[in-house]
Parts: sequence; C-alpha cells; structure tokens
Amino acid sequence: MGSPHEILTQTTGFNVSDSYNVIPTQDVIVEFERFGFELQDLSLARIIREEKENKQKHLVRMSQGEKLFGEMRVDVIIQNSYDRSTALNIRIGMFRFACANGLIIGSNLMPTFRVVHSNNSWMDQIHAFIDSYEEKYKIQKAWIDNMMASTLTYDTIEELAFKAIDLRHYDKRIKNDPIDPMEINIAKRPEDRSRNAWATYNRFQENLINGYYTKVAEDGSYKKAKVLTNTDELVRVNVELADLFAEAVA
Repeated sequence: MGSPHEILTQTTGFNVSDSYNVIPTQDVIVEFERFGFELQDLSLARIIREEKENKQKHLVRMSQGEKLFGEMRVDVIIQNSYDRSTALNIRIGMFRFACANGLIIGSNLMPTFRVVHSNNSWMDQIHAFIDSYEEKYKIQKAWIDNMMASTLTYDTIEELAFKAIDLRHYDKRIKNDPIDPMEINIAKRPEDRSRNAWATYNRFQENLINGYYTKVAEDGSYKKAKVLTNTDELVRVNVELADLFAEAVA
C-alpha cells in the first residue's frame, strides 16, 4: 500500500476519461489550512489491484483548534479518491478523546457536501463550504445538546440496539447473527452509563465500530465481531447510526 504522502501528492487518476479532472486531496487540505484548519488524521482504503495504489479511497480529518465540545473535537471529514469510485465528499463530524472514536453527523441533519471530479470550480465550492462552516457548527452543537437533554426509555434503547445491529449487518456480508444486540449498549466508561441519547449513541457507535459484541461462528463457537475498517462502511455506519438517533429524539 502507498504512503499517505504519496496519495496526497497524487494528481492523476486511474482508468479515467479526459473529462475527469482529479481534485488532489493535498490541494483541498491546503485550502482548509488557509482558514485555520489542521490535519488530524489520514486513512487509506485497502486495494486489491496494484495499479490502483495511491489512487484509492482515503479519509482525512481536519479541525479548527478552538472548535471543541468539552471532551470532543469538531472535525471536517474529507473523503476522496482518484479512481472514479467516489466524488470529493465533505462531512461534519466529531472526535471523542475519551475513546478515540471518530463520529460523523447524519446526512438527514447535515447533507454531504459533494464535488464531482469533472468540476473545474471546485475551489469556489470549498470556499462556500468553509463560509458556511460556522452555521454547520451551530447546528451540530444544537443536535448534541438535544441528544444530551433527551432521556431514553429502556424499551427505546433496546429497539435502537436491534436497529443499529441491523444497519451494520444490512447486506449479510457479516455472517451469523449476534448473540444479544444489547451487548452494544454496554458502557466501557462510567461517564457513558447515562440513559440520555448522547451517551447511548456513543456506546452504540464504539461497540459497533470496534466489534465489541459476540457472534456465533460457522463452527458454532462464540467469537467477537470484527473491527470495522473499510472506509466506505465506516462512513455508512456512522452516518446511518447518527440518523437513527436523530429520528429517535426528533
């Protein structure tokens, strides 16, 4: 697999038409840096075909230092590729220091900002996103405050646990059902034991992403679910889980 430096400095695409103008992630990062954002993390999707190296999907997290919600950092999440597999997608999210979890706001609350690679005015669109960032930040904070103020019943938590498990296993590629969907409701830290929607959402997200629940293996034995590492699935599960909770407390 290529290095983060190589994929950031890439300017050509894989098996693309003449109208496909690569939007280099490094150039996007530079524009955000001009407005006080800092690079926090970069992850690369795994590749099967060697010729896609340094052109595959990748995920970047950036933040402004003063944008904090207590124990959380507010992030801009940039997803890009140079192989036609995705447009340049920008979302709002959070990074929770206590559990090193990266959360992403649901698409119903804040639609994904999408720029296709054939767009020659992408820089203007990036500036438009940055201009609207303060308003997006306020929407995000109001959502979190509402989640913290909303206490869930035990029945609602159980219903949400079953739905959350289903959204991770929706296409049945992850074989075998969990032993007990309520395992994703188990708190890893005392501060996460509240029944408010925010604490419940964080418990579910951490346990779903890290595979902290038990499944039946093919041989009938019990085993821990796998950690979710696929970049597309990480984004999908995070977004759909946030939407699930946003609907529950609407």
